[in-house]
Amino acid sequence: MTRSPNKVVIPYKPRKHQLEIHKKLKRFNVIICMRRFGKTVLLVNQLIKTALTCPLPRPHCFFITGTFSQAKKISWEYFIHYTSVIPNIEVNHSELKILFPNGATIQLLSAERGNNIRGIYADEICVDEMQDIPISFFYEILRPCIADRDGRIIFSGTSKGMANSLYELYQMGKSDPDKWFTGIFKASECKVLPESELEEIKKMLPPQVYQAEMECSFEANAIGSIYAEQFEKIDEEKRITKVPYDPIYPTSVFFDLGMSDLCTLWFVQIVGTAYHFIDYYENSGQSIGFYHQIIQDKDYNVSRVYFPFDGQTRELGTGKSRYEIALSLGMPVELLPRLKIIDGINTVRMQLDKCWFDEDKTRKGISALRQYRWAIDNKGLSTERPEHNMYSHASDCMRYALTGLNSNKSWAKKLDYPNLSIV
Repeated sequence: MTRSPNKVVIPYKPRKHQLEIHKKLKRFNVIICMRRFGKTVLLVNQLIKTALTCPLPRPHCFFITGTFSQAKKISWEYFIHYTSVIPNIEVNHSELKILFPNGATIQLLSAERGNNIRGIYADEICVDEMQDIPISFFYEILRPCIADRDGRIIFSGTSKGMANSLYELYQMGKSDPDKWFTGIFKASECKVLPESELEEIKKMLPPQVYQAEMECSFEANAIGSIYAEQFEKIDEEKRITKVPYDPIYPTSVFFDLGMSDLCTLWFVQIVGTAYHFIDYYENSGQSIGFYHQIIQDKDYNVSRVYFPFDGQTRELGTGKSRYEIALSLGMPVELLPRLKIIDGINTVRMQLDKCWFDEDKTRKGISALRQYRWAIDNKGLSTERPEHNMYSHASDCMRYALTGLNSNKSWAKKLDYPNLSIV
């Protein structure tokens, strides 16, 4: 490390392929890397460089992952290490934010708290593990952030099949090479790890895991997908189609409650022996009153609203539970019983045979269900617990919906709907 009055040398010496990426960056970028490539170190130092050299006043740079804990775990120590040689920086550990002497800032944020990002301006955004974040996050939140300052976005991650946003962005970038840089960096080509080490890893991992994690193969992956088999059948039977709202039948609304993270809602009608999922909604940082208004604005014939068991937990700020608040607003709300996650997943697997989805209004929810996966252990094998990420909330909500519809239909029996069939 060296310093002079006008020069600070960051203790970062990029590898050959890292340097290639730094040089080839465009306004929009997708980099898909083998594990141990060093993409996090690359992104950290790219943001530091932009923060220090951007000619615009008060540059804003952001490092984003799916969850806040993920952001802190993946990159915060790297930021502290590489900025430690810069004089007069200010580090806010609670907000994961660094203020530079030129007025620039770098902050770590999560896609899970999307409302915290709306409306900010950004000169550069790095999104890590984009395969675990919905594509709508780019269109609805990130793209407007860089509009007025001609900012840059870099998406990075590891392949997890073709049904995710990283693959979609990669294909988008391939079709527009003037504005996008796209790169795939495989273990067999980068030579980051010795051949002997790769052979050892190959022996330990299932073939499809090795191909996805180390060789960046999109084709190799349906690794750990919880509902892959069910959605293959749904696709074959074309049950993702136009599923219009029918006012003859009552509508149930199922919640997965969230405040700082996502709150999700599935809207469903029982029609004969089928479950028609006619709508899906998600947001974060909003009150129960806000969601009550959303439901009213949709103008569906809502018979019941269902909260998960934790809806009865009293909040410190108000001393009331969200269930009590919903009742005070006149919402016809009921609490669902607590169930083991694995029991709920098995119920969803069985009941998806009865489900039809509106292809437009439930698009985000369907994407989440396709990406709902078992967590992977350090040997690349699926565990018996789902991975917690941006897709968990819609999938948890579906678990509440199908366990609720399957076991608790007393509400429908009380209503005078002659065409309603309780199955």
